[in-house]
Amino acid sequence: MTVNKITSKDLRDVMLISGTALEIKNPEEQLSSVLDLLERVFKTGNNNFYFACNSGHNLNLNRVISRGIESKFFQEFKQYYHNLDPFYKILSLNSSPTVVVRDHSRNKGKYIEYYNDFLKPQRIHHQMSIYLESKQRFLGVLGLYRPPNASGFSPLEKAKACILAPYLAGALENALIPEQKIKQDAIIDSILTDMPYKGIIVLDEFLEVIYYNKHATCFFPDLTQKNREQGIFSSPLQKEIYLQCKDLLRQISIVEDSRSPQSLFELHNLKSNKKQSIHLRVITCQNNKPLLLLCFTPKKCEQNLLEQVRQYGLSQRQIEVVCLLNKGLTNKEISSRLFISRYTVENHLKAIYEKMDVTNRTEVSYRLQQKSKISYPF
Repeated sequence: MTVNKITSKDLRDVMLISGTALEIKNPEEQLSSVLDLLERVFKTGNNNFYFACNSGHNLNLNRVISRGIESKFFQEFKQYYHNLDPFYKILSLNSSPTVVVRDHSRNKGKYIEYYNDFLKPQRIHHQMSIYLESKQRFLGVLGLYRPPNASGFSPLEKAKACILAPYLAGALENALIPEQKIKQDAIIDSILTDMPYKGIIVLDEFLEVIYYNKHATCFFPDLTQKNREQGIFSSPLQKEIYLQCKDLLRQISIVEDSRSPQSLFELHNLKSNKKQSIHLRVITCQNNKPLLLLCFTPKKCEQNLLEQVRQYGLSQRQIEVVCLLNKGLTNKEISSRLFISRYTVENHLKAIYEKMDVTNRTEVSYRLQQKSKISYPF
């Protein structure tokens, strides 16, 4: 077997490349260094790496790192030639091979346009593609290329690449985790910006904290990683909150309707010796797993609005609808922000109009402004 012919030098090359990848936490910097090493180890003329899309086996044609390839070729590949690339077509399969080697001179008859018009101007004659895939998802493809005057990739080189692939996939996945978290936090922050609260905490169905913003640590300092590492952390939230959460989760299993279970209660924080109103409600993700949204400390500008709205006897959910309505959001946008259907938004609006004795959203904003004598910049 070819693997049995792997030498100690080949293994050192694998350790050098994988070790370098593990040391670098930024995905772009990591792949850039890896491409430099691959060029030396596999004696390539040029090479590149296409990141995968967030789902499926498609490549993100807008996100690529390269060595020795002009940018115009990536534009041409994106606009047209990816449809002719036999390697790209492999990605449509449910499971892609780890490494594929191809001598384009033997296949140029079948892919004559792709070879003559796209590969030949780049002096790409031999190609080895290394598919990086973890247990969770497809990560991308490394493309290594050699010119016509070079020898093709040998079975031994393919075997070395097969050994190297899982190490590179693991290193890249570790580097992508912080990047994904930053994106997720930015999305959550953008959604929660419109909520009338400063403090936000999200718990999963196991009552584990999966997200909190900076203001939440003012009232619950045990949320911070620093306190956990110093041994101060015991439980980030008080027992009463967990009991309220369990009660809401129990309501979901008993009552199956379109309403989102919620609870409004007052909590005395032992560390700050202050009372805090807590708004707790259930939100549902795409996988139908319940999440618990914990909100507290109304924003200063929204506090006045909340006081005005409560005089009309609106529910907590209806108050949230009014806050977003005042900002000018459409019914579709409100449903997206509150994780409820547009039909539910319309029902809330009907109830709001009736309680406030108005007929449309414009009159809602006008009524509140007249009552408070100020305009609320939401």
